[in-house]
Amino acid sequence: MVAALACACLWTVPAAAEPAVSSTDTAGSYEATLNRASGEVSVEYAAAPGVRKPARAGTGLSAKDVVRTGKNGRAEIALVNYGLIELQPNATMVINSLEKADASFTLRLGALLSKLRSLGGRRLRVRSSRAVASVRGTEFAVEAKGDGAAAYFAVFDEGVVDVEAEGHPAVTLESNLETAVRPGEAPAAPHAIDHFKFAQQRMRILRQRARYFGDQWHRKYRIPKTRGAKP
Repeated sequence: MVAALACACLWTVPAAAEPAVSSTDTAGSYEATLNRASGEVSVEYAAAPGVRKPARAGTGLSAKDVVRTGKNGRAEIALVNYGLIELQPNATMVINSLEKADASFTLRLGALLSKLRSLGGRRLRVRSSRAVASVRGTEFAVEAKGDGAAAYFAVFDEGVVDVEAEGHPAVTLESNLETAVRPGEAPAAPHAIDHFKFAQQRMRILRQRARYFGDQWHRKYRIPKTRGAKP
């Protein structure tokens, strides 16, 4: 899997300095687009359950859509104006909701990497069969394996992610930390990234792509850049 993975800096806002969420900012939905697809990638649209169609770059995505990648597939999904999510090979992800007040995805299998700017105090949740990651704007990874295997969560160079397994207290991941969640157990104590070392180069590429699209979105939507943000 190391060879299969090889990643684009958006706006960096310290997690401790989350702005208040206005009623207008939480209203509506994120705009999700399949930015790029390489190798075998398919989409099962909510309007046609059970039918897998070859993915086409530029296609809009909606709640209840399912995105799958094959052995050599990789899919990049843009949350327009907020960042990128990249599905790695042999992955399946369900878009549960794109509502800003309660956005969530379920990673059924495989790994994803993501680079998101601050969500303005809101949280986006990524679920696996083992635990839920609550994201406030960060660069992070999740990997879900088959039944009986642990799920893995990590934060790379910036951000904060809370990981919670049902019936257990949450753990908080900060920069360059990861945790594993095994069936029926609490998340392991956060420790330096080890499992996700295979994804670090891919994360560098995603930072570059997120920076490119961030600049495009700044110009299109006239978004003011955060003072002190990394380029």
